[in-house]
Amino acid sequence: MNTVAICVSYGRRELGELFTLWLKQTAAVPLFVFLDGVDVPVSAPDPITWTRSPKYGARNDSIGALRAASVAAARHTFDLQPTDAVLMLDDDDYYSPTHAERTIAALEASPHGWVGAQRIGYQWRPDQLPPELVTSGGYGPGQHACWGMRLDVYDAAGGYDRDDPIEDVRLADRIGWGKCTQHPYLTHVRRQFPTGTLSAQKSLAGKPYDRDELRRLRPPTPERIEPAWRPELGELEIWCRTNEDPSDV
Repeated sequence: MNTVAICVSYGRRELGELFTLWLKQTAAVPLFVFLDGVDVPVSAPDPITWTRSPKYGARNDSIGALRAASVAAARHTFDLQPTDAVLMLDDDDYYSPTHAERTIAALEASPHGWVGAQRIGYQWRPDQLPPELVTSGGYGPGQHACWGMRLDVYDAAGGYDRDDPIEDVRLADRIGWGKCTQHPYLTHVRRQFPTGTLSAQKSLAGKPYDRDELRRLRPPTPERIEPAWRPELGELEIWCRTNEDPSDV
């Protein structure tokens, strides 16, 4: 089973940090970055590949069309077959060095070809260690940003909804929430800052989110997107390593 990680991004500054995090992965998995509305140079060393998306051509309040296009582009770029798999990543979250390895191992053992993480961290403010460890119930996919999925499962469900603002939830609805195999390892921290996510911007505005408005609210895209590092990432790595295996807690 070949596996590719996919990240849709409109050029957050944290994308450079994701590059660094992916270079530290213990499993050699290509990262395919699908850039939306970004016209700056990108320095992406192997195993990172990127492309600029065409105009999304659908509702501005949904990234479903972008996600669907990113999967199609990854399939073409890497010649992926139905039994191959994709990992879903967010461009501003933290991933431990074992994220790809743990997710792929769970996916290879899954009877349904779809996995998520039972345990994740939530980071509510920059430079603060996650104050809480979130453990989901005994079933369900957990956060979209830590999913792994075989492409035959994705195809059978019809892929991402191009026009629905909650395209990830709709995909899970069609597959069946109970068909996701959870793995118990903590390898992902959701960085949920006030204007850092589409869902947060939606709640702040009290209306369906607008990607162009979110770009305006966020710090500007750097002049060049390239691997970046901050001490916070090292602290999150230690935190994840300390809490990764529930048998050690």
